[in-house]
Amino acid sequence: MMSNGLNYTSADVFKAAEMDTNGFYIVVEGDCDKPIFSELLSQLKDYGFQFDKPIIGSGGGKPNILCWLQEKPNVSVKVVLDRDFDDPNIDLLDKRIVPLEVYSIENYYFSVDVLAPLFASLSNSTIDEVSQWLSLDELTKNWEEELSELIAVLFYYQKNYMQEKKGWGETDIVQNRDNWGICSNKVNKLTMQLTSEMGVTIQRCLTYFNQSHLKGECLSICFPGKLIKKSFFRYLKFHCSQNGGDFSSLTNVDHLMQSLTSRLMKNCGVKSVLENLTATP
Repeated sequence: MMSNGLNYTSADVFKAAEMDTNGFYIVVEGDCDKPIFSELLSQLKDYGFQFDKPIIGSGGGKPNILCWLQEKPNVSVKVVLDRDFDDPNIDLLDKRIVPLEVYSIENYYFSVDVLAPLFASLSNSTIDEVSQWLSLDELTKNWEEELSELIAVLFYYQKNYMQEKKGWGETDIVQNRDNWGICSNKVNKLTMQLTSEMGVTIQRCLTYFNQSHLKGECLSICFPGKLIKKSFFRYLKFHCSQNGGDFSSLTNVDHLMQSLTSRLMKNCGVKSVLENLTATP
């Protein structure tokens, strides 16, 4: 039987789940997901939910996990997967899979409900007072204006060209210095790079995207969160200082995310995922 808190390979995790029929195993995509879901599941018990303590392990990425599930249809396990650009009703039908309702876990952080308690603390205000000035509307409008073509290209790339994100990963698409806006030149460069690599036009990508299940969905939900989290961090830093808050304790975007993890339950989508994870089959 595995123990939480130790480092295991994906092969170790899979073998343990296959052999230990009495354990409650939850498989997440990567090692960085384990502490997030461990903390969130511990909070779920504070809401009155009763379930056996899970053993959380990393499955070495989405393709690796999906391959294992297909090979082992009878293993009793729960699996949390990023939605990415998939349609869960078509691509993620295995009942053991609990897909996120957004592109990746980072997208759940883009919520005023998640942010307000932290910013109340940073500005010595109440949550109600913070809610008067804290808004993501300007930020999400900038994302919608600057990223409408790039998301179509990324969608085409991941669905038709290469499932792995080697062509773009965590490319910097934010303006230089402390500006929070998306940089048009960087976006255009990445767009041209990917369409050239694939040998397709932007229009072909747009047509394909506009026929998909994602058409009309807000980019804060369906755009890769890792690419826009720096913009999110800088936007919050700017508006916090404009409203008398002290943002200096949050030194970078990863520090911000860590500080917000305990508040993710404020996002109703996160709570829904956790309830599905702990539900009896």
